[in-house]
Amino acid sequence: MPMQSPNLDDRTFKDLVEAAKLRIRQHCPEWNDLSPGDPGIVLLEAFAFLTETMLFRLNRIPEKAYIEFLKLIGVRLTPPSAAQVTLIFSLGKPQPQAVEIPLKTRVMTANSPSGTDAPVFTLTEAVTIPAGETTAQARAYHCNQVDAELLGAGTGLPGLTLAVKHAPIISPTSDKLDLIVGVETTPDTFEGHAAAVRHLDKTYRVWAEVENFSDCSNNPFVYIADRQAGTITFAPAVHRKDGSGLMKPAPEALAAIPPAGQEIRVWYRYGGGSKGNVSENLLTVLKDPITGVSVTNPEPATGGRDQESLQNALTRGPQELHSLSRAVTARDFELIATQCSGAVNRARAFTQAQLWAHATPGTVEITLVPEINAGAGQLHSITADSLQSHHIEAVRKQIQAVLDSRKPLGTHCIVNWMNYKKVSIKAKITIHREEQAAQVRQRVLHELYSSICPVKLPTGTKAPWPFGQSLKAWDVYKIIGSEPAVLSVDTMQMIIDDVPDTRIVDICADAFQPHAWYSGCDERVFRSINDGYGWELIARFEGETVERIQSFPIESCHSIRHAGLLAVTTRVSSHISSVKISRDCGQTWIAAQQFQFNIDDIAWVDRDGFPYLILASEKGLYELSLQQKAVPVQILVDAKLPEHGFRAVTVSSALGGRTFVAAAGYENKGVYLSSEGGKSGSFQNIGLAGELIEVLSVQHKGPHRYLWAGIAAPGSDQGKGCFRWAFSESAVNPEGWKAYSRNWSAGGCRSLAFQGAFVLAASYRLGVLRLNSDLHNPEWETLSASECGLPLRDVGKLETIDTVAGAVSSNVIMAGSLLGAYRSLDSGLHYAKCSQHEFSDEVRIPPNWLFYSGTHEIEISS
Repeated sequence: MPMQSPNLDDRTFKDLVEAAKLRIRQHCPEWNDLSPGDPGIVLLEAFAFLTETMLFRLNRIPEKAYIEFLKLIGVRLTPPSAAQVTLIFSLGKPQPQAVEIPLKTRVMTANSPSGTDAPVFTLTEAVTIPAGETTAQARAYHCNQVDAELLGAGTGLPGLTLAVKHAPIISPTSDKLDLIVGVETTPDTFEGHAAAVRHLDKTYRVWAEVENFSDCSNNPFVYIADRQAGTITFAPAVHRKDGSGLMKPAPEALAAIPPAGQEIRVWYRYGGGSKGNVSENLLTVLKDPITGVSVTNPEPATGGRDQESLQNALTRGPQELHSLSRAVTARDFELIATQCSGAVNRARAFTQAQLWAHATPGTVEITLVPEINAGAGQLHSITADSLQSHHIEAVRKQIQAVLDSRKPLGTHCIVNWMNYKKVSIKAKITIHREEQAAQVRQRVLHELYSSICPVKLPTGTKAPWPFGQSLKAWDVYKIIGSEPAVLSVDTMQMIIDDVPDTRIVDICADAFQPHAWYSGCDERVFRSINDGYGWELIARFEGETVERIQSFPIESCHSIRHAGLLAVTTRVSSHISSVKISRDCGQTWIAAQQFQFNIDDIAWVDRDGFPYLILASEKGLYELSLQQKAVPVQILVDAKLPEHGFRAVTVSSALGGRTFVAAAGYENKGVYLSSEGGKSGSFQNIGLAGELIEVLSVQHKGPHRYLWAGIAAPGSDQGKGCFRWAFSESAVNPEGWKAYSRNWSAGGCRSLAFQGAFVLAASYRLGVLRLNSDLHNPEWETLSASECGLPLRDVGKLETIDTVAGAVSSNVIMAGSLLGAYRSLDSGLHYAKCSQHEFSDEVRIPPNWLFYSGTHEIEISS
């Protein structure tokens, strides 16, 4: 049974009156008129009313005690947060002299809701419009600034508490200038390295705000601020224990105490609140006019949040008690992230090792969802663009600093903003005949927008969509079915926008991250961490075309160091290529370089534990290290042809400690092989001169390694299929190249993949072909155009497959074509499209992503 706080006295007004009347009958029998009109009864009822009020206040003592106990452990009401915004100051025309916008310039909206003052924003930094220019930008907060307010003077006694004139003081901001407390100091007591501020002719030492006085050994000049109440409290005194464990007779202050008679002044900002979250282009009035200067806010103000209610503090108290101002559990990290900034609506904390193979042990990632202004009728406006416009770097850094100060020793924190994926619902529903279709549609749409929502709405009763939870058909049926007017849901599709749906030029599997794949089409790079059941856009390179994608292989003994490494090459323009590098599976991109030549292929190689990227280009073979500002270094392959171009390159390691690099040259020069990791001068031509080699790839079959070369076929040529070269420790292959062309009539070979003994080849004409290399006389197996599931260009004719790739530790095969990605779960016998826009069963997202609603469409019949 739950604990109930008992009433100290549970008598009501009626009980008190009846008890008094009983006393009258017992002791005053002559008083026989006890009706409500009797003057004595009127007085009796008046006293009964006053007594009941006293009992009500008496019964509130447990609540008061609860509040006092929370104050005792340091729980204080959270003050309002000030919205912040970037302001653009403009001149009508360039001026010959610079125009200065002073610090603390105030800007406001032209209009305000009836009966309220217009929000005022104060500039937190001076800004100058340079001579000859017309614009400048600066950061401003929704607050009023008070400078050098005199709080009082020190008494020389511990526990001094003083109050500011304008409360509440806003929550801490990223510039840390929202509250400055200065205590007058004299030159003989002031250390030169200490922070100080001058006012009039006096110097004031800046004291630091702390959560409590538990450890002030590094800096004794501290205070505690209750920003909501507007009070500043200096250190109290306590009796401490001496070396023998006995209490000292005299109390000692826990920190420094302002000296008697010394002035205490405060610089602070007050105001804030949710009304400061104004929309874009509304802050257009300079409250402090500057001649010729106009102002606006191109983006909305964000981060404003009202002060905390008492009821919320009572609920939050036990959580504060458990966390003890330290971030240990995931809930601790999330609670701190949402409380230290009003610009954060939700947070999700997880250990990176739970999700990523490249994660450093002990790393905790906290993803943030911003606070966004959206009423009940504006939920459709919550989009990825609107959310990302509230991703303020200063807020992220502020939360990062707070978490770094509270995390356990040995824990590394990474704070990032959330990723978002749009999903739209298209459904046909049947409603009861007596219902109004337009009204039902609006109610159903409201349910969908409020349910598939990434943010927690202040006025809503629905919980926001859970982090990383897939959206299933059952979820949508429940949402729509919660409307009583709906009789049935006849059809339903879940639609997403960004998928690799056009020509996929390259696909590769991540060797370290289970179930992870990368694909490139046009200017976009996609990643799937669930074998293609869901794709997420991780990069968009505007104006460029993705050519190659390559994750680091798992062959070398140092490979685990390079988990997460991903390289992407793009075509910028004719004879200009670019290389992009990511160390975390495409989450962030650390390098991007342009080269004045076309890059046809790439491959990773490990040298003494350091990764290098080999570039096969029209100007030759190059290697690129990952050091900052590294430039590509040409690898000399053939001294007679120093600028000879190369079409394909591949690397094979872990064979007798050697690392092999093979490259196929332009102009049908054949294949060059290095057994020394691709060092200059270590290559030799191993044959296939005269063959138009399109692709090079390495097959791993037990302890054996085989180099495969796929041959292109111009025009209507049937093609030659592939050739194979067996690696050996001596780099000499007595059998030479072995041809595999039996039953090959697919034209050119575009790409190769392997699963054990099976070789899979992407072709121009016959989709993906298979070959079992263990058979005595292997021949290529052509899949049925009508049954294999690959796309058709015409009746009975398969579309060209541009790329094929196999998973490292499963039987999943991926193929890419003009129409998107296709997945096989039976080693390449049957395929199904896995990059579609419409889903009828489930839409998946990674654990560190969130859904948001696109444009839902509801068709109604009755």
